[in-house]
Amino acid sequence: EGKYLTDSAVDCLEELRKVDPQYELSGQQGVWIVKASNSSKGVGIKLLDRLSNASDCRGAGRVVQKYLENPLLIAGRKFDVRCWVLVTSWNPLVVWFYQDCIIRLCADPWSLSHIGNRFAHLSNVSVNKAADTKANSSENQDARVKEGAFLQAHLAGLTGRASTWESEVLPKMKEVAVAALRA
Repeated sequence: EGKYLTDSAVDCLEELRKVDPQYELSGQQGVWIVKASNSSKGVGIKLLDRLSNASDCRGAGRVVQKYLENPLLIAGRKFDVRCWVLVTSWNPLVVWFYQDCIIRLCADPWSLSHIGNRFAHLSNVSVNKAADTKANSSENQDARVKEGAFLQAHLAGLTGRASTWESEVLPKMKEVAVAALRA
Protein backbone atom coordinates (compact mmCIF):
# COMPACT_ATOMS: atom_id res chain seq x y z
CA GLU A 1 0.00 0.00 0.00
CA GLY A 2 2.82 2.44 0.90
CA LYS A 3 4.71 1.84 -2.39
CA TYR A 4 1.51 2.22 -4.41
CA LEU A 5 0.80 5.54 -2.64
CA THR A 6 4.34 6.77 -3.31
CA ASP A 7 4.33 5.72 -6.98
CA SER A 8 0.90 7.26 -7.54
CA ALA A 9 1.96 10.54 -5.94
CA VAL A 10 5.17 10.70 -7.99
CA ASP A 11 3.20 10.13 -11.21
CA CYS A 12 0.71 12.79 -10.18
CA LEU A 13 3.49 15.29 -9.43
CA GLU A 14 5.05 14.74 -12.87
CA GLU A 15 1.70 15.46 -14.51
CA LEU A 16 1.22 18.49 -12.29
CA ARG A 17 4.65 19.86 -13.25
CA LYS A 18 3.47 19.95 -16.88
CA VAL A 19 0.34 22.02 -16.24
CA ASP A 20 0.93 24.04 -13.05
CA PRO A 21 2.59 27.42 -13.65
CA GLN A 22 3.24 27.70 -9.90
CA TYR A 23 4.72 24.22 -9.51
CA GLU A 24 8.12 25.53 -8.41
CA LEU A 25 6.54 27.26 -5.39
CA SER A 26 6.05 23.81 -3.93
CA GLY A 27 9.81 23.38 -3.70
CA GLN A 28 12.18 20.54 -4.42
CA GLN A 29 13.06 19.31 -0.91
CA GLY A 30 10.18 16.89 -0.86
CA VAL A 31 8.45 18.13 2.28
CA TRP A 32 4.91 16.86 2.84
CA ILE A 33 2.27 17.79 5.38
CA VAL A 34 -0.03 15.17 6.89
CA LYS A 35 -3.24 16.28 8.59
CA ALA A 36 -5.76 14.21 10.49
CA SER A 37 -9.06 14.55 8.64
CA ASN A 38 -11.16 14.63 11.82
CA SER A 39 -9.14 16.90 14.09
CA SER A 40 -8.63 20.55 14.96
CA LYS A 41 -6.28 22.83 16.90
CA GLY A 42 -3.24 21.45 15.09
CA VAL A 43 -3.68 17.95 16.52
CA GLY A 44 -2.30 15.22 14.26
CA ILE A 45 -0.43 17.54 11.88
CA LYS A 46 3.09 16.50 10.91
CA LEU A 47 5.63 17.62 8.36
CA LEU A 48 7.53 14.81 6.65
CA ASP A 49 10.70 14.91 4.58
CA ARG A 50 9.70 11.80 2.61
CA LEU A 51 6.34 10.91 1.12
CA SER A 52 6.97 7.27 1.96
CA ASN A 53 6.83 8.20 5.67
CA ALA A 54 3.16 9.17 5.29
CA SER A 55 2.16 5.53 5.52
CA ASP A 56 3.74 5.44 9.01
CA CYS A 57 1.31 8.07 10.34
CA ARG A 58 -1.33 6.63 12.61
CA GLY A 59 -5.02 7.13 12.15
CA ALA A 60 -7.48 6.03 9.54
CA GLY A 61 -8.45 9.34 7.97
CA ARG A 62 -5.70 11.71 6.95
CA VAL A 63 -4.94 14.21 4.22
CA VAL A 64 -1.47 14.23 2.66
CA GLN A 65 -0.42 17.34 0.75
CA LYS A 66 2.76 18.63 -0.81
CA TYR A 67 4.03 21.31 1.57
CA LEU A 68 4.56 24.78 0.13
CA GLU A 69 8.32 25.16 0.49
CA ASN A 70 8.47 28.78 -0.66
CA PRO A 71 5.66 30.54 1.21
CA LEU A 72 4.97 34.25 1.40
CA LEU A 73 6.27 35.37 4.80
CA ILE A 74 5.56 38.35 7.02
CA ALA A 75 8.56 39.42 9.10
CA GLY A 76 10.12 36.02 8.39
CA ARG A 77 7.09 34.14 9.71
CA LYS A 78 4.56 31.89 8.04
CA PHE A 79 0.94 32.96 8.39
CA ASP A 80 -2.56 31.98 7.42
CA VAL A 81 -5.68 33.93 6.60
CA ARG A 82 -8.86 33.07 8.49
CA CYS A 83 -12.05 34.16 6.78
CA TRP A 84 -15.72 33.36 7.24
CA VAL A 85 -18.57 32.66 4.89
CA LEU A 86 -22.28 32.28 5.49
CA VAL A 87 -24.35 30.03 3.24
CA THR A 88 -28.00 31.12 3.18
CA SER A 89 -29.07 28.78 0.37
CA TRP A 90 -27.65 25.66 -1.24
CA ASN A 91 -29.92 25.61 -4.27
CA PRO A 92 -29.28 28.07 -5.71
CA LEU A 93 -26.00 28.54 -3.86
CA VAL A 94 -25.99 31.89 -2.04
CA VAL A 95 -22.80 32.72 -0.16
CA TRP A 96 -22.01 35.77 1.92
CA PHE A 97 -18.31 36.47 2.44
CA TYR A 98 -17.31 38.39 5.57
CA GLN A 99 -14.47 40.59 4.33
CA ASP A 100 -12.83 41.31 7.70
CA CYS A 101 -10.39 38.42 7.82
CA ILE A 102 -7.76 37.77 10.45
CA ILE A 103 -4.12 36.91 9.93
CA ARG A 104 -2.44 34.38 12.25
CA LEU A 105 1.35 34.48 12.42
CA CYS A 106 3.57 31.63 13.59
CA ALA A 107 5.44 32.15 16.87
CA ASP A 108 8.85 31.20 15.44
CA PRO A 109 10.61 32.28 12.25
CA TRP A 110 9.99 29.97 9.28
CA SER A 111 12.72 27.56 8.18
CA LEU A 112 12.79 24.29 6.30
CA SER A 113 15.88 23.32 8.29
CA HIS A 114 13.67 22.32 11.22
CA ILE A 115 10.47 20.78 9.86
CA GLY A 116 9.67 19.39 13.31
CA ASN A 117 9.26 22.91 14.76
CA ARG A 118 5.48 23.21 14.89
CA PHE A 119 5.76 26.86 16.03
CA ALA A 120 7.43 27.79 12.72
CA HIS A 121 5.11 25.84 10.43
CA LEU A 122 1.64 25.87 12.03
CA SER A 123 -0.05 29.21 12.57
CA ASN A 124 -2.87 27.76 14.65
CA VAL A 125 -3.37 29.83 17.82
CA SER A 126 -3.78 26.69 19.96
CA VAL A 127 -0.40 25.41 18.78
CA ASN A 128 1.44 28.69 19.14
CA LYS A 129 0.13 29.33 22.67
CA ALA A 130 2.53 26.62 23.78
CA ALA A 131 5.55 28.09 21.98
CA ASP A 132 8.59 28.17 24.21
CA THR A 133 9.90 31.62 23.34
CA LYS A 134 11.01 34.52 25.50
CA ALA A 135 8.47 36.71 23.75
CA ASN A 136 5.53 34.36 24.34
CA SER A 137 3.59 36.54 26.73
CA SER A 138 -0.16 36.84 26.25
CA GLU A 139 0.51 40.30 24.80
CA ASN A 140 2.74 38.79 22.11
CA GLN A 141 0.25 36.00 21.46
CA ASP A 142 -2.33 38.69 20.73
CA ALA A 143 0.21 40.46 18.48
CA ARG A 144 0.41 37.30 16.33
CA VAL A 145 -3.26 37.68 15.38
CA LYS A 146 -3.73 40.66 13.06
CA GLU A 147 -6.62 42.23 11.21
CA GLY A 148 -6.88 41.75 7.46
CA ALA A 149 -5.76 45.36 6.92
CA PHE A 150 -2.33 44.28 8.18
CA LEU A 151 -1.94 41.85 5.26
CA GLN A 152 -3.46 44.39 2.89
CA ALA A 153 -0.73 46.88 3.84
CA HIS A 154 1.97 44.20 3.64
CA LEU A 155 0.89 43.19 0.12
CA ALA A 156 0.75 46.83 -0.98
CA GLY A 157 4.33 47.25 0.24
CA LEU A 158 5.49 44.14 -1.63
CA THR A 159 3.74 44.90 -4.91
CA GLY A 160 3.78 48.69 -4.91
CA ARG A 161 0.02 48.63 -5.55
CA ALA A 162 -2.47 49.54 -2.84
CA SER A 163 -5.20 47.61 -4.67
CA THR A 164 -3.56 44.14 -4.56
CA TRP A 165 -5.77 42.88 -1.74
CA GLU A 166 -9.05 44.20 -3.20
CA SER A 167 -8.36 43.45 -6.86
CA GLU A 168 -6.44 40.16 -6.70
CA VAL A 169 -6.41 38.39 -3.34
CA LEU A 170 -9.97 38.92 -2.09
CA PRO A 171 -11.64 37.87 -5.38
CA LYS A 172 -9.54 34.68 -5.45
CA MET A 173 -10.42 33.90 -1.83
CA LYS A 174 -14.11 34.25 -2.68
CA GLU A 175 -13.67 32.05 -5.76
CA VAL A 176 -11.94 29.34 -3.69
CA ALA A 177 -14.62 29.48 -0.99
CA VAL A 178 -17.40 29.01 -3.54
CA ALA A 179 -15.50 26.21 -5.30
CA ALA A 180 -15.01 24.41 -1.97
CA LEU A 181 -18.71 24.69 -1.18
CA ARG A 182 -19.64 23.30 -4.58
CA ALA A 183 -17.23 20.35 -4.28
